[in-house]
Amino acid sequence: MAFSEEEIYLLALLNAALNGTQTEGFEYTKTDINRILGEAQKHAVLSVLYDVLEQIALTEEQREQIEKNSRQIVLQNYRLLFLTKYLVELLEKNQIPTVVLKGVSTASWYPVPELRKSGDVDLLIPKDIKLAKVVHILKSIGFVEKMQQHANYHTELVSQDGIAVEIHTEFTEKFADKRINISMEQQVQGAFSSAVKDNGMGIKLPVLSRAYHAYELLLHMLHHFTTSGFGLKLLCDWVVCWNQEWSKDEKDYFHRLTKESATERFAEAVTEVCAVYLGLKRENYAWDYVATEIPTQELMREILDAEEFGRNDNNRMVMMGGTGLTAYIKEFHHQMHLNFPRAGKCFLIWPVLWVITLVRFLWNNKRVRNTSAREILREAKRRSELMEWLKL
Repeated sequence: MAFSEEEIYLLALLNAALNGTQTEGFEYTKTDINRILGEAQKHAVLSVLYDVLEQIALTEEQREQIEKNSRQIVLQNYRLLFLTKYLVELLEKNQIPTVVLKGVSTASWYPVPELRKSGDVDLLIPKDIKLAKVVHILKSIGFVEKMQQHANYHTELVSQDGIAVEIHTEFTEKFADKRINISMEQQVQGAFSSAVKDNGMGIKLPVLSRAYHAYELLLHMLHHFTTSGFGLKLLCDWVVCWNQEWSKDEKDYFHRLTKESATERFAEAVTEVCAVYLGLKRENYAWDYVATEIPTQELMREILDAEEFGRNDNNRMVMMGGTGLTAYIKEFHHQMHLNFPRAGKCFLIWPVLWVITLVRFLWNNKRVRNTSAREILREAKRRSELMEWLKL
């Protein structure tokens, strides 16, 4: 449960990088720094530390590693920026409004926007636009639709030079909690009506208003939290988001969104973790919550263990709303609906879909993840205890 010395230093460095503070008094051995750099890279935040690491005594090899990583991130970000601009203008010419999600929009809040790692382009389109039309337009300029789509809320295409573009019709995958899903469906239209044109790394793009942007970041975190987990990068996004200047109306609207979607407890928990470890200013969040009830250490331990999107462990696949048999059955039924969103609407064929879902689950565990169903369920039970604690 406790944090290692390297983890404590990494959190302190991120705090300094996100808030523009000094790193005076930090002392490291060469072994410590190598481990810290390795952990930062696993969490996709090494480039964010570029400026603060300049203040620390490093070997030439370590500096080269950081500079190489940061240079690659900057180049990739500009490629994504200009591709985003091109696609937004192309779709607008075809009478398809779009809003940029995450990526360059979130990066604009960082002290050095170019240093936030991003791997793809995410565009949200209105529900009344046929997805097939957007896919056809992108295919006409050389994009290829992926044969195997891993989500129901977006379609992924790949450019000729390997850049992934996700066309969203929802903010994220549907949850087992219907209250969140109902709110999410209702708010997509609201997100469009309140979208603004804002500078992202020097280029004006259509982005979510601040309240909706924070709401989308929250849902993104919750989605990964309830599946295989998320690492420090998403926490950094939350810190820079809430350390901006917010108006009272913006804060009130965001809090209304979380209450309507029953995500306010998760928002409180994430905010308190960021306040304790990464320098988020509680007064900026300005919401009365009882911080002493939030298991910040356990939640940060979960996030550190997950690394970027839970990639450190093949057993990290799902987090349930409880630890009893009922929770397992509910989650299995939810996974069936995710695998078969259309067929799952017909309850008469549920038994067949349950069998197919089970066979697919066992096959993927054995052939793809090289693990067992027992290990995955054991890990799910352990992580679900945190869900119960957070009342999610």
